[in-house]
Amino acid sequence: MIQLRLASNELYTISEMGQMAVEGGCGWLVISMPGAEPGAWRDVAEELVPLCRDAGVMLSVENDIDAVREFGAHGVYLTPGANPAKVREDLGAEAIIGAGIASADSAVALARADIDYLTLAPGVDCSIIGDARKGGAEVPFVAVVTAGALLADYSGYIEKGFDGFYVTDGVFDTDDPVSAVRNLISLTK
Repeated sequence: MIQLRLASNELYTISEMGQMAVEGGCGWLVISMPGAEPGAWRDVAEELVPLCRDAGVMLSVENDIDAVREFGAHGVYLTPGANPAKVREDLGAEAIIGAGIASADSAVALARADIDYLTLAPGVDCSIIGDARKGGAEVPFVAVVTAGALLADYSGYIEKGFDGFYVTDGVFDTDDPVSAVRNLISLTK
């Protein structure tokens, strides 16, 4: 599983990034628009929701529960500091909820709260995965990575116990983002 984060940059709009990601074969997009006004969300949703629906691509939002509700995204990715258990109550059982963690204890607690996947940021001790699984956390663990880090050490991440990847950057600053997405996707096949 590769999730690709779409966040504004100087080269492309979020909608353009979504188009290129889908063309490259990405099956899961996460929109990141911190502090965006509702109108900005509507503009992006008008373009990306039909695109993702037609292509069978999962669409999530980073940290904005109102945006998830407004345009019917599949779910939300919550960075550390959020309350994933409360979000599960708010969005219901059908929403896909991912959450950033920093300890095995939080992983076990969030798995019990029906959180769908957990992420570890770079620098967080990967032994958390094994400890959390021993404690009963049977959910996918996702590495938060850059495209370059994933391409350089894909097998190393798999050996550490990661089940998927949340790619934050390094795709849309290349000369050919569609090929960059294809390269990432080819790693998991």
